[in-house]
Amino acid sequence: MSEGLDRVLFMALERWQEASRVPLLMQGVTVTLHGPFEALGMDPVYILHLDSDSREAEASLFRGGTVLLADLDKDSAEAQTSSIKVASDDELTALLANFTGHACRG
Repeated sequence: MSEGLDRVLFMALERWQEASRVPLLMQGVTVTLHGPFEALGMDPVYILHLDSDSREAEASLFRGGTVLLADLDKDSAEAQTSSIKVASDDELTALLANFTGHACRG
């Protein structure tokens, strides 16, 4: 079951990145998707990297639906991290939209 979920989440992340790349670039945010990686053990399969003048953020997607979020405010050097488990493509898409909105403000 996990392999089926993984495929759904990986495809959702790729679609989200493709659909969001240009609109975010127009807001001054560069979006880069790294992966897929072989990701044996505890390594992420995909890393979504967001970069703007004032912030840098990453969302790392692991097998099984775990997403590690990291956000760095470049001006204050304040960093925040969190880990969230998603169970569907809709949950992942909503998480990325919310994370991107928060991480790229500044």
